[in-house]
Amino acid sequence: MEIKTSWQYIAGFYDGEGTIGFRVVRDKRSSRRHGSLHGWYITPYMQLANTHLGCLEIIKDFLKNEGINAHIISIKYNTKPNNQPAFYLSVQAQEHIRKFINNIYPCSLIKKKQIDIYYKYFDIVKKLPKLNNKRPFWTRELFLEALLLRDELKNTKARRRTKHKYNYDYFLNFFKNNP
Repeated sequence: MEIKTSWQYIAGFYDGEGTIGFRVVRDKRSSRRHGSLHGWYITPYMQLANTHLGCLEIIKDFLKNEGINAHIISIKYNTKPNNQPAFYLSVQAQEHIRKFINNIYPCSLIKKKQIDIYYKYFDIVKKLPKLNNKRPFWTRELFLEALLLRDELKNTKARRRTKHKYNYDYFLNFFKNNP
């Protein structure tokens, strides 16, 4: 028996069990630490979480058929005897995340504001200048602009209790002290 899914189902699944966000990362390789950002960059991610591995595998296969690479990881946060491990389907390539959100956007009912913020992020990425080898790099201005979006995205999520260490204010200070 073959189980079929659709973008409408995945949009509902994303509304209930999904998240998108931006990671702030520092590349410590000396070849990447040139420029005014000292190796810092921002990278997007998208995750769907569930305790039922089979469900995520069906979605992963559907995404693969749509040209979107995803992988599944398992994390057991709590060691209480009755807790099940959580599984995360993750998409990290920027062009694959864009394709994913383009397809779920019309059907998303709850998280459209988060997706709208993501579209603003993609607009910033389009402005990134390119190095000689055609690889885009972050300028301070665009990096700070993306951090504002990251802070705005954090405010749309239900779990706002924690504050990102690497937020807009942190990097304003960092750039002031590291000209």
